[in-house]
Amino acid sequence: MKRLFIVAGLVLACLGSAAFGPPPPPTPRADRVYVNAAFPYVDTKSCAFPVEIKTIGYAIKHVLYYPNGAVKQTLIVQPTTRTIFTNLDNGKSVSTPSVGLSMTKYDTAGHMTLHTVSGLVRRIVVPGKGLVIADIGQVGFHLTFDAAGALVDWDPVSSGIQNGVTVDKLCQYLD
Repeated sequence: MKRLFIVAGLVLACLGSAAFGPPPPPTPRADRVYVNAAFPYVDTKSCAFPVEIKTIGYAIKHVLYYPNGAVKQTLIVQPTTRTIFTNLDNGKSVSTPSVGLSMTKYDTAGHMTLHTVSGLVRRIVVPGKGLVIADIGQVGFHLTFDAAGALVDWDPVSSGIQNGVTVDKLCQYLD
């Protein structure tokens, strides 16, 4: 009788796992991430003076999954994010909203295949001068891998106004 219960239990366990199949993929999730000067950086090479680059605000990161549980795509929206560039010698600063959408896609093997930032990436407005430089639209790159997972090629992706907001282009507004 004891063996009958053991056999019956094993049969039910096998039938149960066959009926339900593999576990479902993780549920898509969204996390709020605060960026309160988490990444301050001092650039000492682009200008004749040190420039602190600080990003503040928050971002919301969405993660989507393939059925096998591997990450398929991440989307990061930054509704309140602002980057501030400050001349550490005289205290002058310019800032930009950085409220674009960052998207990264992955293949089923986990290789990044596309990374873009779209929307209002950077926009520098100087009082008395107006809009002086901007990156608005889409910037990023597309990656191609071979079957073994080796990087084969990459192509830039861009559209819109692309002035290339770099620190060296901001020096004149911080001096």
